[in-house]
Amino acid sequence: MGRTPEGRLDGRRNVGAGRRAFGGRRWRLGLMLAVLVGCGAWGLHARAAQAGAEPMWYTVRPGDTLWTVVAREMPGTPMDQGVWAVMQENHLTSARLVPGQRLALPQAARLPRE
Repeated sequence: MGRTPEGRLDGRRNVGAGRRAFGGRRWRLGLMLAVLVGCGAWGLHARAAQAGAEPMWYTVRPGDTLWTVVAREMPGTPMDQGVWAVMQENHLTSARLVPGQRLALPQAARLPRE
Protein backbone atom coordinates (compact mmCIF):
# COMPACT_ATOMS: atom_id res chain seq x y z
CA MET A 1 0.00 0.00 0.00
CA GLY A 2 1.41 3.34 -0.96
CA ARG A 3 1.25 6.64 0.86
CA THR A 4 -0.04 9.84 -0.67
CA PRO A 5 1.94 13.10 -0.32
CA GLU A 6 -0.29 14.04 2.67
CA GLY A 7 0.81 10.90 4.54
CA ARG A 8 -2.43 8.98 4.05
CA LEU A 9 -2.64 5.35 3.06
CA ASP A 10 -4.24 4.89 -0.35
CA GLY A 11 -5.81 8.34 -0.18
CA ARG A 12 -7.89 7.67 2.92
CA ARG A 13 -7.97 9.90 5.94
CA ASN A 14 -5.32 9.25 8.57
CA VAL A 15 -7.37 7.37 11.15
CA GLY A 16 -5.14 8.06 14.13
CA ALA A 17 -4.80 11.82 13.77
CA GLY A 18 -7.20 14.00 15.73
CA ARG A 19 -9.53 11.22 16.82
CA ARG A 20 -10.39 10.22 20.33
CA ALA A 21 -9.21 6.91 21.67
CA PHE A 22 -11.54 3.91 21.24
CA GLY A 23 -13.44 5.32 18.27
CA GLY A 24 -15.07 8.47 19.69
CA ARG A 25 -18.83 8.25 19.22
CA ARG A 26 -18.91 4.49 18.90
CA TRP A 27 -17.24 4.11 22.28
CA ARG A 28 -19.78 6.39 23.97
CA LEU A 29 -22.66 4.62 22.26
CA GLY A 30 -21.31 1.26 23.43
CA LEU A 31 -20.95 2.55 26.98
CA MET A 32 -24.51 3.89 27.01
CA LEU A 33 -25.82 0.61 25.64
CA ALA A 34 -23.93 -1.36 28.31
CA VAL A 35 -25.36 0.87 31.08
CA LEU A 36 -28.91 0.44 29.74
CA VAL A 37 -28.57 -3.33 29.50
CA GLY A 38 -27.14 -3.45 33.02
CA CYS A 39 -29.98 -1.36 34.44
CA GLY A 40 -32.55 -3.53 32.68
CA ALA A 41 -31.00 -6.72 34.03
CA TRP A 42 -30.91 -5.27 37.56
CA GLY A 43 -34.59 -4.28 37.29
CA LEU A 44 -35.62 -7.74 36.13
CA HIS A 45 -33.67 -9.33 38.97
CA ALA A 46 -35.34 -7.07 41.53
CA ARG A 47 -38.79 -7.79 40.09
CA ALA A 48 -38.15 -11.55 40.12
CA ALA A 49 -37.04 -11.36 43.76
CA GLN A 50 -40.26 -9.55 44.65
CA ALA A 51 -42.39 -11.98 42.68
CA GLY A 52 -40.97 -14.90 44.63
CA ALA A 53 -42.03 -13.42 47.98
CA GLU A 54 -45.21 -14.92 49.40
CA PRO A 55 -47.96 -12.37 50.11
CA MET A 56 -49.73 -12.16 53.43
CA TRP A 57 -53.34 -13.29 53.21
CA TYR A 58 -56.34 -11.73 54.92
CA THR A 59 -59.84 -13.19 55.07
CA VAL A 60 -62.57 -10.55 54.93
CA ARG A 61 -64.95 -10.45 57.90
CA PRO A 62 -68.47 -8.99 58.02
CA GLY A 63 -68.28 -5.18 58.12
CA ASP A 64 -64.75 -4.96 56.69
CA THR A 65 -63.90 -2.37 54.08
CA LEU A 66 -60.66 -1.89 52.18
CA TRP A 67 -59.92 1.08 54.42
CA THR A 68 -60.40 -0.86 57.67
CA VAL A 69 -58.28 -3.74 56.33
CA VAL A 70 -55.45 -1.36 55.37
CA ALA A 71 -55.68 0.48 58.71
CA ARG A 72 -55.57 -2.78 60.69
CA GLU A 73 -53.18 -4.92 58.64
CA MET A 74 -50.85 -2.31 57.10
CA PRO A 75 -50.19 0.23 59.88
CA GLY A 76 -48.07 3.20 58.90
CA THR A 77 -49.07 2.96 55.25
CA PRO A 78 -50.78 6.04 53.82
CA MET A 79 -54.43 5.09 53.39
CA ASP A 80 -54.77 5.98 49.69
CA GLN A 81 -51.59 4.11 48.75
CA GLY A 82 -52.54 1.07 50.81
CA VAL A 83 -56.03 0.82 49.32
CA TRP A 84 -54.64 1.26 45.80
CA ALA A 85 -51.97 -1.40 46.41
CA VAL A 86 -54.48 -3.94 47.77
CA MET A 87 -56.79 -3.34 44.79
CA GLN A 88 -53.88 -3.78 42.36
CA GLU A 89 -52.55 -6.90 44.11
CA ASN A 90 -55.97 -8.57 44.00
CA HIS A 91 -57.09 -7.24 40.59
CA LEU A 92 -60.14 -5.57 42.13
CA THR A 93 -62.24 -3.21 40.02
CA SER A 94 -64.29 -1.92 42.97
CA ALA A 95 -63.84 -1.49 46.69
CA ARG A 96 -66.70 -3.91 47.48
CA LEU A 97 -65.66 -6.79 49.73
CA VAL A 98 -67.55 -9.98 50.54
CA PRO A 99 -67.17 -11.80 53.89
CA GLY A 100 -64.97 -14.85 53.41
CA GLN A 101 -63.10 -13.28 50.48
CA ARG A 102 -59.33 -13.76 50.68
CA LEU A 103 -57.13 -10.73 49.99
CA ALA A 104 -53.43 -10.81 49.26
CA LEU A 105 -51.80 -7.95 51.15
CA PRO A 106 -48.80 -6.44 49.34
CA GLN A 107 -45.50 -6.21 51.11
CA ALA A 108 -44.06 -2.79 51.93
CA ALA A 109 -41.44 -3.10 49.16
CA ARG A 110 -44.21 -3.26 46.55
CA LEU A 111 -46.07 -0.16 47.71
CA PRO A 112 -45.84 2.93 45.49
CA ARG A 113 -43.23 5.48 46.56
CA GLU A 114 -43.91 9.17 46.92
